[in-house]
Amino acid sequence: MPDILDVYGLKYQPFQKGILQSKPCFDSADLKNGVAVVTRSVEEVGIGLLCGESGTGVSFIAHAGIDRLPGGQYEVCYYSVSQICPRDFYKEVCRITGAIPDGRGRQAMITAIRAKAKALHDQGRRLILVLDRAENIPELVAGDLPTLISGDYDLENHAALILCGTEKLRSLLRRYGNDSFRYDLSYTYKCRGLSEDEVLRYVRFKLSAAGASPDVLDASIAKDLYELSCRGNCKRLNSLMRMALMIGAQYNRKTIDIEILRSAAAVQEEGF
Repeated sequence: MPDILDVYGLKYQPFQKGILQSKPCFDSADLKNGVAVVTRSVEEVGIGLLCGESGTGVSFIAHAGIDRLPGGQYEVCYYSVSQICPRDFYKEVCRITGAIPDGRGRQAMITAIRAKAKALHDQGRRLILVLDRAENIPELVAGDLPTLISGDYDLENHAALILCGTEKLRSLLRRYGNDSFRYDLSYTYKCRGLSEDEVLRYVRFKLSAAGASPDVLDASIAKDLYELSCRGNCKRLNSLMRMALMIGAQYNRKTIDIEILRSAAAVQEEGF
């Protein structure tokens, strides 16, 4: 079977899962708005909320926003939340932040996290706590979130909090978020995926970044590419293009046209 890289003149497979994508990065509307949420929430030392359907790139956008912050000024702690009890949640936050509780129980751990944030603040640095898959945060913790980042007497915040998740996260916060949470919520954005116009530009951008000609993709299939990727779902689009390049290389086809694209989509459907 012909090699994908040779057939399309690629330095690497640009749609492969795990490829570092933040540099270079396609500036979609979602990315620009999501990065702005991260930046402003950090600057205002508040809470930023990014949500969207699975596959719309919420986690990636949060990482891109963090990557664009000035270096050396922040201590970034990232936690992908699993479905756990409140005690284990706080234990994990203590672990990733380096907070050492002076005692047992929820309050001791919250106090330790706040003390860690204050210590960094006093050193001229800022703690940024990024909670991914935040829809899994225990219900009893949701109302505590502002407490984790607040300073003495709640006069200022010593840390910024970035929450990333699906629409379930919004529902969780509506039910259990208190007035303090709403006060500290700086900015919020819902990721919608790539538009029909962005889909074609995104794929060509990725191909060019990997060393291939953007003309590898037939421009006439833009609408089909959008529809077959579940209307711009980034995860589905990357998977679709990985399969399309594999099929195209198998038949030594230099251009990804509608025939190859539909074959790739059919293979994807068989896998579900």
